[in-house]
Amino acid sequence: MRHPLRNRYRNRRGFTLVELMIVTVVISVLAAIVVPQTFAVRDRAYRSTMKLDLKNLAKSQEAYYVDNQAYTPDLASLTLGFRASANVTVSIESANATEWKGQATHSGTASTCTITVSMNSRGNPTCSDGV
Repeated sequence: MRHPLRNRYRNRRGFTLVELMIVTVVISVLAAIVVPQTFAVRDRAYRSTMKLDLKNLAKSQEAYYVDNQAYTPDLASLTLGFRASANVTVSIESANATEWKGQATHSGTASTCTITVSMNSRGNPTCSDGV
């Protein structure tokens, strides 16, 4: 004579509730690990884009300086026709005959990158976190 529970487990189809809950927990833990890292990578990419735009702005300012012996506060008057990357806003905060300061922001992050260049020092762009 066959035992009734044996037939019940032999004909079992599908997953139990406990098995489904374990799979859900494992997927949630993996998602909790991956999602923050994805945002960090995206923010680093935005910062790199802003720094690159500021370096290109520095090259355009140097070309303007060679022709005019002064830096310009106006983006439109740059000799090389500077254009910022998509979603990046670049501005020249101040400029005179000896130095200039520029700033870049990206619509996808609260970070701001700045650069200060003078005749005596070639500045590198630096970024700060937004508030």
